[in-house]
Amino acid sequence: MIANGPENRDTDFSWREFVNSNNGELLGAWGNLVNRTLVFVHKSFQGTIPNGKIDEAIESDLKSLYCDAGQLIEYAKFKDALDLIFNIIRKLNKYFDEQKPWITIKEDPLQCAATIYNCVNAIANFANLLEPFLPFSSDKVIHWLQIKREWKYLIVQSQIEISLPDILFARLDKKVVEEELSLLGH
Repeated sequence: MIANGPENRDTDFSWREFVNSNNGELLGAWGNLVNRTLVFVHKSFQGTIPNGKIDEAIESDLKSLYCDAGQLIEYAKFKDALDLIFNIIRKLNKYFDEQKPWITIKEDPLQCAATIYNCVNAIANFANLLEPFLPFSSDKVIHWLQIKREWKYLIVQSQIEISLPDILFARLDKKVVEEELSLLGH
């Protein structure tokens, strides 16, 4: 609702936009990053967060997010805060794709471990940052990764065993748009 609504004027709610945001942002960006990373941890690292060195660029992005998103939240600019967070989530999805851990696990296991460690660390911070907006799904991730809730940059411990994740968000069928509109008499 926050992602699709303006903050300073009236708007029309659109079921189509709601479904697209759910499937594109929540499921396609955030849920996808969480699922593919944590499932990879289970498949390739026996459910244990691998050792890795924090990537300085990722760390800088995440540290800035706490300050920038926090300030936007304080000024009730929730949509802008979400946009900022999801821009970095999409950037991390691109990082995952570019690093190709499904290949490096065989060719360069240390590089793969570093990639996955950075993704897990970023996920922990995203769950923390998204908690004001997505408390239930954030709580799941926080529980899986065994992290404390604090509004500051977190560093995930390596070598801890994590729970096998379940799906954070269900894909909404586009039929829900017509169903909801028909209930409204449209």
